[in-house]
Amino acid sequence: MKTYQKRTRGIALLFGLLILLQSCVAYKNAPTTLEDASKEGVRTAIEMKTKKIKHYKSIGFDNGIYYGINYRNGKENKTPLVESEINEVMVQDVKKSRTKTIVGSIVGVGIATLLIYIISDSVVGSISPGF
Repeated sequence: MKTYQKRTRGIALLFGLLILLQSCVAYKNAPTTLEDASKEGVRTAIEMKTKKIKHYKSIGFDNGIYYGINYRNGKENKTPLVESEINEVMVQDVKKSRTKTIVGSIVGVGIATLLIYIISDSVVGSISPGF
């Protein structure tokens, strides 16, 4: 029974690491403008003058107003953005995000596999044949 519990923990750890690594987003080093961010249509992080960072799936522009767009329960939520309150606009670097996710997933699977091997080897090695 202990072997089953240890393997289950190892597998749960593996899936937890994979889920954590899938949410990796890297942003471009150079800040951009709201206009450029709305044209790119990628994830955007906006640092406000109060140093609070807000994340949006994309930036939209409608009737002269920029909106931060997020989705909740399948519905689109538009948050009006006031340019005078914004300190910096950073857009997602898709290539860098993909690279980090792939490398992170490979490393995570490798570590999880190693942990499962160590756990299973220590459990199997501790069972005496009874001679």
